[in-house]
Amino acid sequence: MTKADELRSWGFTVGARDPRLNRAYAGQFMVVEWHTEDELPTWDGRDGPWCVVGDNLDALIEIAHDCWVDTYGSKQ
Repeated sequence: MTKADELRSWGFTVGARDPRLNRAYAGQFMVVEWHTEDELPTWDGRDGPWCVVGDNLDALIEIAHDCWVDTYGSKQ
C-alpha cells in the first residue's frame, strides 16, 4: 500500500485541488482530512479541516503521512 493509498484509507482526499480549501495558498494539488461541505470554504488551516496544498503532490503526501501516521498507524 502506498502512502497515498494509506491516507485515503484514513478518509483523506489526495489529488486535485478544491479551490475552496486553504484559499490563502497557491497550488494545484491537496491532501485534506475528511470534512463536510458546511466546513467550506476555508481561508487557511485555522478555520477548517486539516489540509495542505501545493504543486508537488508527492511532497504533500509525505507531509500529510508524516503528520498523521502516529494517529492512524501504518500498514507500510
